[in-house]
Amino acid sequence: MSNIRQLGVALAGYESTHRKLVPMRGGPLTNANGLWMGVRTSGLVELCPYMERMDLYNKFYFGYESTLPPKRTFAVGGEPWWYGGNYDPWRTQISILRCPSDPGKMSRADWASMGRTNYAFCMGDSQMGIELAYWEVPDKAVRGMFQQQFSFSLIDCGDGASNTIAFGEIGTPSNAQSGDRTAAAMIQGYQATSVPQRVLGRGVLPIDCLATAASGRYLADQTIIARRGTHWGDGLPDYVGFNTILGPNSPSCIYDRNEGAGLHSASSYHFGGIHAVMLDGSTHFISDSVDTGSLTSEAPGVYRNAGSLTYSDNWYSPSAYGVWGAYGSRDGKD
Repeated sequence: MSNIRQLGVALAGYESTHRKLVPMRGGPLTNANGLWMGVRTSGLVELCPYMERMDLYNKFYFGYESTLPPKRTFAVGGEPWWYGGNYDPWRTQISILRCPSDPGKMSRADWASMGRTNYAFCMGDSQMGIELAYWEVPDKAVRGMFQQQFSFSLIDCGDGASNTIAFGEIGTPSNAQSGDRTAAAMIQGYQATSVPQRVLGRGVLPIDCLATAASGRYLADQTIIARRGTHWGDGLPDYVGFNTILGPNSPSCIYDRNEGAGLHSASSYHFGGIHAVMLDGSTHFISDSVDTGSLTSEAPGVYRNAGSLTYSDNWYSPSAYGVWGAYGSRDGKD
């Protein structure tokens, strides 16, 4: 629990300096070398100076020359999320970001294996906003406190900093690397893919996601992929985000084949729950049995319509997902 508490301290340090929270996902469309980055840089990069990793922050933003063969100069402003090899920032495991109980590890023998994180940004009880396309105008498009390209301030948290989650735990795959598809794997570190939306734009229905797994493992005939927590530098929710819909240690589901928006559950290798840190820095153990309300309810949605954001009717309502949903939403009045 001490590591996630330290991450909360790092966030507080960032907020004290900038008077706003870090965006979950941001960065440029292309880097200085013209390589595609797609606005996918994780907000954890911005927190590096507050986690005593200014060395990684400087390498990312100011570039550097590698000391390992084949020697090369890496770009000012960072390299893409998929860059492996000897690019230090992505291949460095930041100790604060790991829970000692998680057995998953990056593999130095695997060129594409990256540093992991067990702690993810809370997107609240909505599924769609983080995946608004990078060219769209940033706005308040999730019900939690972290989203793409937009930095919330604490004043945006109408429910109060002590009642709203900043970070929660996600388990990483214990015997796999990112992108592996191991049938019937444990829910920690994996997500079910191609789970259809019943209503376009509202994400995966919770009961449909729940049906992809049983007894802590995905069903043998369910297509899954290892993504959760396997790259701390990639800002997609698959890697560094979670929503408060299904309870802790439930399956995760996306409606794409590989990566994207959907239902990203918190998880851990602890018995019975996960740790979370609130916006006020307090830490709590959240039980797997926390009240999740109605799992037949569709998640609040946000859409792009003729250049402006359109919100579903229940966008400003109390969460349908009980206490767990209320913990994640910033201004549900619950």
